Amino acid sequence: MQLGEYIQQIVAASLKCLGTGNGYPSGHRAHSCYLYEFGKTSVMVDCGEPATATFKRLKIDWNIPDAIFISHLHFDHCGGLFMLLQGMYLEHRTKPLKIYMPRDGIDLFQNLLKAAGFVPEVVNFELGFEEISNLTTVSVNDIQITPVLNSHLDSFKQKVSGKYDFKYESFSFLITAGGKKIFHTSDIGSIEDLKPVSEYGVDTLVCELYHVKPEQLFEYLQNAKLEKLILVHLDRRYRKNIEEIKSLAGKFLPETVCVIPDDGAQIFLETKQPSV
Repeated sequence: MQLGEYIQQIVAASLKCLGTGNGYPSGHRAHSCYLYEFGKTSVMVDCGEPATATFKRLKIDWNIPDAIFISHLHFDHCGGLFMLLQGMYLEHRTKPLKIYMPRDGIDLFQNLLKAAGFVPEVVNFELGFEEISNLTTVSVNDIQITPVLNSHLDSFKQKVSGKYDFKYESFSFLITAGGKKIFHTSDIGSIEDLKPVSEYGVDTLVCELYHVKPEQLFEYLQNAKLEKLILVHLDRRYRKNIEEIKSLAGKFLPETVCVIPDDGAQIFLETKQPSV
């Protein structure tokens, strides 16, 4: 390989589904928690409970991930964060950790950690919090994560009509690794929240299937040219008809691989990046 010459390399990339459940209590599925690994870099999207138990059961290294991104502050997306941090401390994590979340949560999380004695004088790894904002890209080593504001909490904001001093933001995430683009929705409020899939030329869509109906979703995605569609956060009634949903996806999206994973599943993603 000559200096300055670019070669396409396959980079080990995968999505580990640590929790695929929706907001309802379940004895079979954990709440939203997803670990993306791209070579030596890893990022987690959301941290529903019981993330700590899942880390232990799957024997995940406590120095993973490099960063955690919280899409919004509903408890099924962030309710496992405190115990995961305690688990990392007790299992002797040493690697710094940055947590990215909507502005509303930063002071609240930091103050509760202080009240619990989770402070730099005691904890054996560096912990930091950063605000996420719409379309402001965050780089984690060689991975780029772009928060994209969605409408999931818009109806709630209208209902409370400025009564509380919070922004009530909810984000999806565009994850760019090498030559691939992944769009992770967490929760959405409207099918129009999926516009970035076509606008950014997304290869893989990880989409919740609770606030949107399957046929509506598949019809909307017909021209998106997706390689993979990974359906998570399912409404309980859809869990009973997984094969029917996959069959319906095949009718609308014959060139797209549709996956409906269980907790603990690892989905491999082909990701190419140039090397010199």
